[in-house]
Amino acid sequence: MVNILTLLLESERCAIRSWSAVCDMTFGKDPRTYDLAARILNEEIEHEAWFIELLAHERDGKSVPSGHFRRGEPGEAPYSKNRGFYNP
Repeated sequence: MVNILTLLLESERCAIRSWSAVCDMTFGKDPRTYDLAARILNEEIEHEAWFIELLAHERDGKSVPSGHFRRGEPGEAPYSKNRGFYNP
């Protein structure tokens, strides 16, 4: 399990680097693409935080929240529209 979580964590970090590069390329040039890339980047950062928490739990047997995001319901993301009042 630790090996799988480590691999997933590294893949999230790769995605963060890639979306950061897209944000850097489009900042001040293409506002729509920048906004989309920034939203995806924020979700990738959240995913990284989840994998850090899971990895710490598997390795150390402790649940240590990463502190990247304020928690609400399970699966609730700060930048997503998964909450009921967003869905018509």
